[in-house]
Amino acid sequence: MRLHPIKSIIIGAVTAITLLGISTLTFYNSLAFGILNFAAPLIGGFIATYFTSKRMVRYGACAGIISAAAFVAFEFILGNIGLEAIPLMFISSSIIFGVIAGLGGITGEIISNSGPIGKKVNKIIQGNRIIYCPQCGLKNWNSKLCRSCGENLETGRKYLKTSHYKLIGFYVVLLAMALTYFSGYYNLYYWPFTVFFFICFALLAVYEPEPDLRNKAMLTFKYCPTCENEKCNNKYCIKCGYNIEDVVGCFKTDDNDIEMNKNYIRIYPKIYLEHNDGMPSRLAPKTFTLDKIENLQLSSCETLLSSKPCLIFDYLDKKCERPASKERGSCIVKIKIEKKDESKMNKILNTGIYDG
Repeated sequence: MRLHPIKSIIIGAVTAITLLGISTLTFYNSLAFGILNFAAPLIGGFIATYFTSKRMVRYGACAGIISAAAFVAFEFILGNIGLEAIPLMFISSSIIFGVIAGLGGITGEIISNSGPIGKKVNKIIQGNRIIYCPQCGLKNWNSKLCRSCGENLETGRKYLKTSHYKLIGFYVVLLAMALTYFSGYYNLYYWPFTVFFFICFALLAVYEPEPDLRNKAMLTFKYCPTCENEKCNNKYCIKCGYNIEDVVGCFKTDDNDIEMNKNYIRIYPKIYLEHNDGMPSRLAPKTFTLDKIENLQLSSCETLLSSKPCLIFDYLDKKCERPASKERGSCIVKIKIEKKDESKMNKILNTGIYDG
């Protein structure tokens, strides 16, 4: 059964509010009250997310915020808070309930394996042990040494494993933090645990796993334009196996990612989708081979409101597919770049790599 997001959010919120009502009327001022208050938005968030076609976590978070309003109303009706405390109570409850319901939504994604977070977590749970050799590019499965060239893969494996399990650490700490919060709602003994888990969450947020640098001389930190990994790479990307030895520059803009390669120029168009929480998604890249590129230069693209530097070249192609366009009978490619990247791109052009 797949519902419209609004219907699913309403059903999830009603379920959470019903459970909150039961906990308030039956188990008030007890440990069961705290546990049920934790379970209510978790279940509501799961329902709000799982029964929609897109299965976005934010649907669960919305159900949690609605249930937070009901929770505050129950507290006010019972006389536990005054009128002046309602705004602050609603803000704090919305954050906590929204996070818990969001975790319920993530659970729905994982079970369905259809949303972006669910796919990623399921991939981790299934034990992703694939690593590409940074020297020869061979795909290795759960191996410490490359089966082709004997390269030591342990450093890269440790880095990828740490990066992957960092995501699971986020969810576990959030669950623990929320559970101790509600367990300690009427028991100050539990509050130090809540603070402890909050500190763990903050440390996870700022922690970026670094590779073991004992073999630093053997490692280079090249950026992979395909999967965007830049750790433990050398001639090939350890995550996707892409040949990055010939990559001379990578540049990001709001509309495109640009790879400047010794053999071609590749453009990765971006699109902003509603279900991706405002984050850009890459479309299939367009590759422009050097044998068809002419008059490659940096210029400016001007509009009525702004002027930005542009990478411009003629492309000898009868189809002239986007992002190229026909101008005065020629196939022209114009790609806007950021002002801060203009100097670096100009240096690449001046090396003579693209002079033919």
